[in-house]
Amino acid sequence: MERSSKSYLTMAAALTLGSALYAMNYIWARYVHPIASGDPNMGMMVFVAQASFFTWLTLFIFLRGGPKQKPSLAHWGAMAFNGASGPVILTLILKGSILVTPSLSSIIVVSNVLIIAVIARAIGRKRFVGAQVPALIGGFIGVGWISASRGGFHGEAVGVGLLAIAAVLIAAATLTIEKPIKQLGWAPVTRWVSAVAVVASYGGLAALGEIRILSLSQTALSAVMGVFSLGLAGILFSIGLFRLGSADTSVFKLLIPFFSLIYGAALFGEIPDLGSFVAGLMVVGALAVYYHSGASRPETMMAATSAESLDHEGEKRAADAVG
Repeated sequence: MERSSKSYLTMAAALTLGSALYAMNYIWARYVHPIASGDPNMGMMVFVAQASFFTWLTLFIFLRGGPKQKPSLAHWGAMAFNGASGPVILTLILKGSILVTPSLSSIIVVSNVLIIAVIARAIGRKRFVGAQVPALIGGFIGVGWISASRGGFHGEAVGVGLLAIAAVLIAAATLTIEKPIKQLGWAPVTRWVSAVAVVASYGGLAALGEIRILSLSQTALSAVMGVFSLGLAGILFSIGLFRLGSADTSVFKLLIPFFSLIYGAALFGEIPDLGSFVAGLMVVGALAVYYHSGASRPETMMAATSAESLDHEGEKRAADAVG
């Protein structure tokens, strides 16, 4: 893919910003203090619903373009699962990030790439080439090291468990949404999935009789998360897929744990111990090797980050849709 140095540097700066915005999701968790009916758990559900709404609003405003073909029942089923699982994943990440340092939280969640690769190989969607197998093994060892260290020795087992479940759900959501994205196009699928997430969130709250708006400060926080850390970050990465290609774009996601480490240290004074730091480097290094070993790779964060499966025409439609 031809690109001038100036355009590449501009896109690289945009993707670096996208990574920095994504990493903020692990920081916002520490500032979420929603209360609904005196129940913090219920308040978290309301917060996630509000963030999902602002994400949908952002995508609805900035994404354009219709589907490349009429959606089938299978397409709608995959989008429904992806959208409904989104609020659950976000809730797990927020709760887990309260208990585990931001940098390690992001590494555990980013490890869903490894899970996706293994499942995709098991169901015959891909094959491993080059150094991908040892990279996967090293990555899983690193994740296991972090999980055992934080969960067994630092009393953060609950947080590690929540983040691990989130990683598995992200993997399942990504694998199920691959075909709709490839066949229908990135922009419409992402809009529809985000709409389902809003309906699922508020539908659940309605069933529990908890439709409400949180305090002004918590509503503002959910707006910042939904618009910038989820909506804008996803749009930046979708443009990157077209401008730079999937391999180059994927590398920038490895900056998410780096930014999470910086944020955690600067805001909370939280620095991982040496063992966790080394394990984190193993995971990030394994992902870097895996990305550059020559095979196609699935992406990692709901529909907006599942665009790896787009063909060239689909990537162009996505980029045109956002400007």
